[in-house]
Amino acid sequence: QPVSLVFWMGNVDYARYLTFIRDNPEQYILAESPVIQKSPAECALEIYHSGHPFAMLNGKADLLAEAVQAGEMFPTWSLSTWPTAPGRGELGFNTTRVADIDATDPEVMSEALVTLTEQVETAVRFAKRRLPGFEHAELAGVAPRIGIRETRRIIGDYVLGQEEVLEGIKSEEGIAKGAHHVDVHGSGTAQHRQPVRDGMSYDIPYGCIIPRGIANLFVAGRCLSATREAHGSARVMAQCMATGEAAATAAAIGIERGIENTRDIDVAELRGRLKAQGAVVDGTH
Repeated sequence: QPVSLVFWMGNVDYARYLTFIRDNPEQYILAESPVIQKSPAECALEIYHSGHPFAMLNGKADLLAEAVQAGEMFPTWSLSTWPTAPGRGELGFNTTRVADIDATDPEVMSEALVTLTEQVETAVRFAKRRLPGFEHAELAGVAPRIGIRETRRIIGDYVLGQEEVLEGIKSEEGIAKGAHHVDVHGSGTAQHRQPVRDGMSYDIPYGCIIPRGIANLFVAGRCLSATREAHGSARVMAQCMATGEAAATAAAIGIERGIENTRDIDVAELRGRLKAQGAVVDGTH
């Protein structure tokens, strides 16, 4: 999947941009999941009333697509914004992408950084030229490192599969929950997105964080054990935080009990400890 460099712009006129979102819902990715029983226009109105321009400009809708065709913007699936510091009129941006590269190779990543930086400059010019509320906005900051969606992932004792994700399958050994759609980015405007059925959640079993054939190691976050499609859901931040908490808690139990093999951890005890800490491991449809 593509690597990206997020950035943010300051001095954005939130009110003007929110009004534009409200009045142009067809330009945005809204009501995407069938679970959302609202029209795009209703969703845009809710964003407007929230006062927070958290929205995704659709790369296949007229505004962004025409800018790409005119050379004012690079091909991208979306231009996503989220509020970072409303008091300063700051918005974060996620839109840059360089696909089909080996993100474990530092030389390749150095080359990608040049392209991503150019894309940041292009996106800033596009926003100032095309989006109401950005006329006086300026680049306020760039992420300190490139965001990487996909490189290596382990083969664990359990491999999470696409159908388990899409069907919201639960597990007695679930140590984390996921609900994000299967989201596999491609180059340019290519994107595969498929929501979890009926707005359900799925469980990530304990075996997904245990590398096959190794007795004293946990692996959490986006390199957990999953098929590529299931990884497209499980790789996102909420799930990375949840599997990270589960791995750390399991390690703590092992130290307390003098357990040297990860497979000897009592998963029921781990789940109980996680719940006591406030982690969500049960229910949620």
